[in-house]
Amino acid sequence: MVNEQEEIVHEIDYLLHAAFTRSVDDVADFIHAIGGVFIPAHVDRPKYSITSQLGFVPPSLEYDALEISKNTLVERFMKTNPIKPNTQFIRNSDSHFIHQLGRTYTEYNLEDLSYECLRDALLNRGNSSVLPVV
Repeated sequence: MVNEQEEIVHEIDYLLHAAFTRSVDDVADFIHAIGGVFIPAHVDRPKYSITSQLGFVPPSLEYDALEISKNTLVERFMKTNPIKPNTQFIRNSDSHFIHQLGRTYTEYNLEDLSYECLRDALLNRGNSSVLPVV
């Protein structure tokens, strides 16, 4: 872990990257069961993404939105990947260094600053919304 000056303040001696024994459907089901939203991350990337592992986003997968990187156009991604109609797309900076924070982001119109309104925006319900990502 690093502080705001990017100085190391804590280290972990064991590997955090490991195989997972659950299916992606199991993960989605669990997240939904506890009231969460399931958003597969950087689905457009050639490494460490659902599309790099499976070759596609499974049509039966119960996701609430898909996160794409800053250099991918939604229209182009949808041409090469069969995606459910009305899928919400978001962008995040996926930062690994402090100077990368905020280099890309998603804007939301939220009725109030609560998890419930954020979830409603992602699920296209209520008075909150996600501004379109192109």
